This record gives sequence, C-alpha cells and structure tokens, in this order.
Amino acid sequence: MPGQGKFRQIEGDTSSSVPSASDSREHQNSSISIVVDRNIYISSHAPAHNPPPAPTKVPDYTQNLIYPGLYAPSGFDMMNILIRVATRPNPKILIGAVDASCALVLCDVSKPDIPIVYCSEAFEKLTGYGKNEALGVNCRFLQSPDGKVQAGSKRLHDDNGRLFALKKRILTLDEAQTSIVNYKKGGQSFTNLLTMIPIRWDSAEIRFLVGFQVDERGLYL
Repeated sequence: MPGQGKFRQIEGDTSSSVPSASDSREHQNSSISIVVDRNIYISSHAPAHNPPPAPTKVPDYTQNLIYPGLYAPSGFDMMNILIRVATRPNPKILIGAVDASCALVLCDVSKPDIPIVYCSEAFEKLTGYGKNEALGVNCRFLQSPDGKVQAGSKRLHDDNGRLFALKKRILTLDEAQTSIVNYKKGGQSFTNLLTMIPIRWDSAEIRFLVGFQVDERGLYL
C-alpha cells in the first residue's frame, strides 16, 4: 500500500508482516515514515485501549466547614447538653435518665438577665411559646398569664418566697428543683416541676443553666 514502505513476510505467519532491516537500511531517508507506518500498522491490528474515566470527586461531608450546623440549626448540640448534665461532677439533684424528648431551656449566665439561648421542641409544645418568642428573654415570662413580668416585681400568681429561694440558687449557680405555677401561651396554668442544672461549656467556669420542665399533672395520670 502506498506510504507503508516494504514489508517482509514472517515465516509461518501469514497474518502479519513487519519492515525488514534491509528495507530500513535501503531507505534511510524514509526510516521515520517506516516507523510511523509500522505504528499505524500495529495499532490498526491491536485492541483499542481507552484510558479509564477520571474518578468522580465526592465531597468530604466529615469536614465541619462544608455544612456547619447541618443537624443543629440552633447552634447548640442537644446531645452535648444532655451529656454535660449527666456527667457533671458532684451532682446534688438526681434527675434520672434524660433523653432528647424532654422539655428544656438553656440559659446563658454570662449575659445580662440570664436569657434563654436555646429551647427544645418539647418546651414549645408544653408552653405554646415558639422559639421566636422565648429566645433572648428570661424564663420569668412563664410566671404570668399574659407573659409579661417585670424583673423584681411581686408575683401575683405564685408563692413569692418559693420564687425568691429559686432565684437565689440560680444567682449562686447552684442546682435547684421546685414546683412553681407557670402559664402557657393563652393563659392556661400548669404546675411546673422545674429543675435547674448549671453546666460548663468551653471553659472551667459555669456558662449555662439547663432548665428542665415537667407538667406535674402528667406525672399522676
């Protein structure tokens, strides 16, 4: 065939031929074309070799910087809160087993008036107040049917001596448990078995108070 140079038949093999050494010497000027033609000849009879496809790059979802807070949009880890409560040193109040279904609030003692910075869905169901209403305010709003209570004012719907004793323990960052009258959104009263547990967070100092709420009427059904 034109352009393929001369080929020498290999004895005993009628299926292939390769350029002879004499042909290469006789055609020094065409040696490049012979090599090129030989490669064409061989490649035309060799099986096609396709490179493997590049591997698909899969995102590393274990890195916190990719989707921070994917399962904790509030910024607080509910399980971490409960673990810190369960493993706190020298507990004074035994509250038993606690799971993620409990009604609780997390209050920041480093901020003025110790506001709620996290509340569970169970708290919202119990009180009727949503996160947008509870976050950023002190828990005292539950002590009035209309949700409006001034700090230091006399409570009209509960034992002020009991509330003062509770406030004292909170201000000294001590564990406390007591039953108080609270109000749901809409004015319905309920007896709240309130337990306050101080916990550390990212330092050796107490940072938060965890407040557990239970409607006592449900304890006797």
